[in-house]
Amino acid sequence: MPDDDKPKGLIDLFKTKAVAHKGPQVCEQLRQALTTLKSQHSEDGTPTGRPRDVRAYIALEAIGRRVDTFRDTIQQGGVRGYEKMKEARTYLSRLQRYGLEA
Repeated sequence: MPDDDKPKGLIDLFKTKAVAHKGPQVCEQLRQALTTLKSQHSEDGTPTGRPRDVRAYIALEAIGRRVDTFRDTIQQGGVRGYEKMKEARTYLSRLQRYGLEA
């Protein structure tokens, strides 16, 4: 672990424990939300012809590529993993709001 990623106090220790406990769940929920939303904007794995669906599908693909990075960083744990977990949660809440509005 790099020096700047080692827990420095009680709060950092809490963050490390939170990542180990919640991190994999957050990534899996994000992956499921992406799959569900992509299916709403596509037919047979390709976007429908409507411009809104094409834009949404491309954006969802980009987020999907980031999920792998999130998962890898979260698995490493530490403070950096906690920050990525927070970012993944932000994406998840935005996707859930988007899914409800769509």
